[in-house]
Amino acid sequence: MTTFIDTPAAQPEGQTQSCRSPAEPDTRYLLRWPCQPGTALNPVNEAAASPPERRNPQILVLVHGISRQAQLLIDSFSAMADQHNLLLLAPVFDRENYPHYQQLGLRAGERRADLRLLRLLKEVGRIHRVDTDSVHLFGYSGGAQFCQRFALLNPHRIRSLILGAPGWYSLPDEQLSYPYGIGPSASRPAWRPKLQPFLKIPGLVVIGGADTRRNRSLNRHRKIDRLQGKNRLQRAKNWLQQVEALQHTPGEPPTSSLMVAPNIGHSAANLLTDAALQRCMADFLCQHAEPAKTARSLGKKDALTVTDQQLQRLHSTMRALLRYQHDDNEEDDLSAFDCAPPSDWNRQDILPTLKERLYDDPPLLIPRNSGRWPYEQPTIT
Repeated sequence: MTTFIDTPAAQPEGQTQSCRSPAEPDTRYLLRWPCQPGTALNPVNEAAASPPERRNPQILVLVHGISRQAQLLIDSFSAMADQHNLLLLAPVFDRENYPHYQQLGLRAGERRADLRLLRLLKEVGRIHRVDTDSVHLFGYSGGAQFCQRFALLNPHRIRSLILGAPGWYSLPDEQLSYPYGIGPSASRPAWRPKLQPFLKIPGLVVIGGADTRRNRSLNRHRKIDRLQGKNRLQRAKNWLQQVEALQHTPGEPPTSSLMVAPNIGHSAANLLTDAALQRCMADFLCQHAEPAKTARSLGKKDALTVTDQQLQRLHSTMRALLRYQHDDNEEDDLSAFDCAPPSDWNRQDILPTLKERLYDDPPLLIPRNSGRWPYEQPTIT
């Protein structure tokens, strides 16, 4: 059942809400709260939780393919979400506003699909007081292409990454210009990937063993055929091989893997209802999940527990660092740090900016994959 609402403040368990964004009324997204708090992804001391306090669910973002079947993804992951306490969030990238969302809409004059998702995470976190700082990310087909490229730009926001049968990939090759590789693109100056942090994201590629047809939905460009293979299965194996070669550390297993479901072609309905694949994805999410913050730990007044003193220190430090680096990076936007933060500074607005800066090189002030900022106070020297 899907409920259509314009003010998505309610949290109906087990129902899918079709929500309209207040800031972007021409776009919608789907949201589904789990029926019951789970145990596998969010271990918690039940005795310490005062009923009826509800544990804060972890977020699984689901990105549809070019057929825009966001509801199908919600339905396919509903049972898993109920079992493991996952809040399902599915943005809808309509054809009119986001015709090239698979490549993030980075060309001049296009609406940025990646920025749309970042705004949506901020909106959901503010309205529902949930932790949207790091999320699990799943995409199918064209949605998987979006997810891979979104993760390259925003690796610090991704807790785990599952790619479902992408048609093709941006190869981890800086000599190839985007979107074929990750090198600079004259027509897409906003493309600035972070390869090394991306390689640390736990990744899983899932695909049908019979997904080998060269149909109309597959990009059959000769350059892609030559670099990646002639069908989705070949391309998945070739991309993963290149990623694993860059990820591998002696004595440690690679952080990415491949799951092939036998006798399944390019069908989201068939792939995502495969029992073995469902178990594989659930195990993967459990393996790479951290205990979620409860509503109590997030605080009653602010969705992010950070003190005014810590915020002031972060602001001062980042302003000094950006000023120091400005001579070497003319593209840095310093406007957000040109004045002291007022007492009523909107923390939800400024903290993501600060966090993104903290993860940039240089400097590296906190561990890239800590996944807890700002809950743990970073050490600033």
